[in-house]
Amino acid sequence: MSLEAFMAFSHALTTLRRDTIGKIDKALNKQNLERRIALTTPYMLVLPFAIASSDLVAALPYRIALRFAMICNLTIFELPIPTKPWVISILWSALSDQDEANCWLRNSIKQNNFPKDGSKMN
Repeated sequence: MSLEAFMAFSHALTTLRRDTIGKIDKALNKQNLERRIALTTPYMLVLPFAIASSDLVAALPYRIALRFAMICNLTIFELPIPTKPWVISILWSALSDQDEANCWLRNSIKQNNFPKDGSKMN
């Protein structure tokens, strides 16, 4: 998708801060561009259904977009602007560091969500 086509769409944005500025917006601002945010939600799981029933687009990490595309028959396209990789971190209390259930959950998240190419989790 061209940058011009990307900018012509209305966009959906997942944000916990209840604002309309994401990493994509910061990259666009460097080119003096501003996208039109039509939907903001703190719940990423809303996005595939909102997009499937509208003409909205959303910028998501590829692995999440791939799952959403399978669920709702969506089309995935590469972003027409350069962006930095997303940093994914898991935080937990030192009190639960040795908790078996917490360890299992952290390991499951690592195994199922990170590439096997040596990428690290912060």
